[in-house]
Amino acid sequence: MLPAYVKNLFLLSLLSLLGVVSGLFFYGRNCLLPDFDTLARHSYDMPSLVLDSQGKELFRFELEHRTPVSLTQVSPHLINAFVAAEDRQFFAHRGVSWRGILRALWINVRARRVSQGASTITQQLVKMLFFSNQRTFERKIREQLVSWVVEGLYSKEQILELYINQVYFGAGLYGVEAAAQRFWGISSSELSPAQAALLAGIVKSPQAYCPLYSIERAQKRRNIVLAAMHTCEYLSDDECAKSCAEAVLSAGRGLEQGRISGHVREMLRQFLEERFGRERLYKDGLMVQTTIDRSMQACAEQAFKKHVALLRNKKAEVDGALVVIEGENGALRALVGGYDFSVSQFNRALQAKRQLGSLIKPIVYSAALSSLGVNFADIRVDEPLDEFYGWSPRNVTRRYDGPMTLAHALAVSNNIIPVRLFFEVGAAPIIALAERLGLPGPMESYPSLALGCVECAPIEVVQMFNAFAQQGRVMSPYYVEWVKDA
Repeated sequence: MLPAYVKNLFLLSLLSLLGVVSGLFFYGRNCLLPDFDTLARHSYDMPSLVLDSQGKELFRFELEHRTPVSLTQVSPHLINAFVAAEDRQFFAHRGVSWRGILRALWINVRARRVSQGASTITQQLVKMLFFSNQRTFERKIREQLVSWVVEGLYSKEQILELYINQVYFGAGLYGVEAAAQRFWGISSSELSPAQAALLAGIVKSPQAYCPLYSIERAQKRRNIVLAAMHTCEYLSDDECAKSCAEAVLSAGRGLEQGRISGHVREMLRQFLEERFGRERLYKDGLMVQTTIDRSMQACAEQAFKKHVALLRNKKAEVDGALVVIEGENGALRALVGGYDFSVSQFNRALQAKRQLGSLIKPIVYSAALSSLGVNFADIRVDEPLDEFYGWSPRNVTRRYDGPMTLAHALAVSNNIIPVRLFFEVGAAPIIALAERLGLPGPMESYPSLALGCVECAPIEVVQMFNAFAQQGRVMSPYYVEWVKDA
């Protein structure tokens, strides 16, 4: 007498076979089938390409990382790998492989569990395009019926081309071209047998076999596919052995490779969505030329994180920002908005309003030079000032050094002299100059203004000081040169 598990597996498979036959009639008459014209009209969302200052791709805005290719553009090894791994009878069946179903039944009986399915490449494509992942008998029958219809409407080559552009490889990668570029920095037309086998192997379980998640699991799965290619006589003994010894990923292509600061990405996303809308940004394929210098950005991030890490050894919550612009035109070359974007998306370079403090003193001195006709050789006395509504300035050193030139007072960041100049010049010229240099208002007409009691962001401070370097010419920082349809 047969064991119960054998009876159950046999009965399940027999019902599946009978269901396919009956389903061709019943569901064809009584169930709504997908709109097959969607296959003929099938298109993919076009990503928006963001370019660095040299015109090279920096990153993309996309819902799915995908670069469609035609079947004629991919390596023959790739086609062989998918056929060997997923559907050896692909070029012989009509969407449903009876041989595959029987083989799966036999393997499941021997394994005493459901260890192998029987989905063809066509069925997998149909499932991706038309059905959910819900496992029901009805869905499986409809999937087989639709696969049979699709095989009658489209050639094997058309089906396979749709398939290789639709499959998911983990890490947000869809389609063979995007995966090849990410894993090895090459086109899918250049794939070796080992690389093709790796891609074909991932499809079974992207979360388990994507090499960005586990090199070891990806390698084991790849070698299984290589063995299948050898069995199908796509590879010789030597080719199979050589491919099994090949490295899984190119050097430096790990999960962190190629990533640009999240603060830069978010800054650009907000800018582009406000002007063009989310639909155009993620689906219509814009090309965006930025001012970001890739190497300068990398150096800025490295230097910033190294310095903040040292500060965090003393004070855990310290953070900061870094801004680099090109003085002559205001082009933003690098920006770091914080230590870790995954922890805090707040962009301190653009959004963190902090008191300007002593950084405002050059504006106070400039207003005095312009309004009073004084020069840096003129003398002012560093001595206590009378209280102004309960407030009086003090030097950081808590001492007073008597008469000194304006040049020396600015050099040592004296607090008394700029307040004296404030009373001589008045608030209006100082505020007018500050606003002309890009500092945001409103600014109060109090003596404390001379010591920086006004809030602004780091990028506004950079704009202000750059005006001094450019002999009074104010250059507003910008980070997008142009935007056009890709």
